[in-house]
Amino acid sequence: MLWFGFAIALAVDRVWLDMLWNWVQTLPAMAEIIVWVLFLPFMVGLWIWESSWPGLVRLLASAGIVVWTILVVTSFLRAVR
Repeated sequence: MLWFGFAIALAVDRVWLDMLWNWVQTLPAMAEIIVWVLFLPFMVGLWIWESSWPGLVRLLASAGIVVWTILVVTSFLRAVR
């Protein structure tokens, strides 16, 4: 669901991603660490998007994180069954 929201923010208004990134950065250190741990793949995608890398590289890196997340979740669900 988070990746779906990420894609919507990219398509509709990229300022939403900037606002989310700035909000996380203003949290107290302990709260920021908790957010990073709980939402690690999403936060890495957000960090990649906020980096100064060229647009194509950011897009490919973000897509790689999304694919990695999907692979991890599906393999976890297969292991649980």
